[in-house]
Amino acid sequence: MKVVIAGGHGKVALLLEQLLSRRGDVVTGLIRNPAQAEALEEAGPRPGSWIWRRPPPTRSPGI
Repeated sequence: MKVVIAGGHGKVALLLEQLLSRRGDVVTGLIRNPAQAEALEEAGPRPGSWIWRRPPPTRSPGI
């Protein structure tokens, strides 16, 4: 099974990633900080880098 876990560096996520990887599932942990990738690799999943950026405010022409 393919599994994606948001918040992949959290305590529960790291444990779940280990259990699912041992079971043979393909696990991707989503993280915001690339420095956390090493911890995810040790747990077994493929680290997916997920960076959310707030879009800049838009202005209507003429205002």
